[in-house]
Amino acid sequence: MDRREYGKKSDDLIGVSNLKDGTDLPYDREVNVRKSVKSGILFIFFLVLTGVIASVGFAFFAQALTYNNKIAAKSQKWDIAFTDMKLTSKKGKAVEVSAPHFEDTKASFNVALNEPGDEIEYTITISNRGSFNAMLSSIILTPENNENDDILYYVKDIKTYDYLDVRSSKKMKVLVKYNGNSSGKRLVSKNAEIILNYVQR
Repeated sequence: MDRREYGKKSDDLIGVSNLKDGTDLPYDREVNVRKSVKSGILFIFFLVLTGVIASVGFAFFAQALTYNNKIAAKSQKWDIAFTDMKLTSKKGKAVEVSAPHFEDTKASFNVALNEPGDEIEYTITISNRGSFNAMLSSIILTPENNENDDILYYVKDIKTYDYLDVRSSKKMKVLVKYNGNSSGKRLVSKNAEIILNYVQR
């Protein structure tokens, strides 16, 4: 075999890559193609891995945020209520038919009076132990006073639109007195209920 011819064939066998279109590329170009393919695969793998990590991180963050929101919601509450009631004044023949009672923002009374000048007065404390500042929207007295009633109930030292901020208290008074316009002198009793309605402000 001719040495030149043998060398030529050897060169043809070394560093040659057959492509689909039948053309041949030198060895260095084949290496570059393989490197490009590997780089593409690594890039795709990196993107997938980044997406997985991001998804896991987002799920963890969302779960932690939800948990924190639940904790915050549980820590916030609406809590306005009467916390104390005392009989602070009594005149004439006024007597309690039954002990006064309070629950939440509702207070109940039952008093008996005998004649004009008889009266009894209570001091009540309303407290805001919740998480929201509040405003008094209405005061409901049941039954309402009538000018011909023998006994009248009055709510004093508090009025609608008064503020009651968080961790604050306010004292109010309930005065029960014999109606001076009532005819005659007789022992009468009357029960009543007072409700304070608050709204958030």
